[in-house]
Amino acid sequence: MTILNYINDLLEQNDLACILNEPSDDVPYEHLIVALKTPEMEKEDLLEISTHPQTFEGISTGGDPSDSYHLINFQFVLPTQMTPATFNQVSSCLHFFNRLLHCPGFELDELSDQVIYRYTWFVKKKGIDSFLLMQVIGNLHLCYQMFGRYIQEIAEGQYTLEDILEKVTALSNRDNQS
Repeated sequence: MTILNYINDLLEQNDLACILNEPSDDVPYEHLIVALKTPEMEKEDLLEISTHPQTFEGISTGGDPSDSYHLINFQFVLPTQMTPATFNQVSSCLHFFNRLLHCPGFELDELSDQVIYRYTWFVKKKGIDSFLLMQVIGNLHLCYQMFGRYIQEIAEGQYTLEDILEKVTALSNRDNQS
């Protein structure tokens, strides 16, 4: 059983809808798509999980796959279209928002003009349990939801980073006066 099969089983036990995709011409590696939705959401956020086994020269795991290390990549793609006029604003806001997060990971993919929220986890298969996996995914989804909307609005030119900072400052001043 691969580590992605194991993660898929853990997520299905927690009633999360998952699809395990084999490598293809479009995506040349095995990956797991997880549909995440909270009661207040109108649509699902799609989380892609992929793994990459790590090998270390001179270190043997004795052939036990559960004792080998993997780099697990969690990734959301923000559904937005950037314009050349908003590109610098988006880039600046990603730096700002990442500083506020306990799990920073917003990135700008300049080649495809996409914003990605990515988190990488280095772990052994036997080090993953259901509670830990759900906590990691829950924290990542929370970070994505908290800031994704603002990044989309900046990317679409509805606001600038300065507009959002002014709102934050106004709210902070209002709370301090209460």
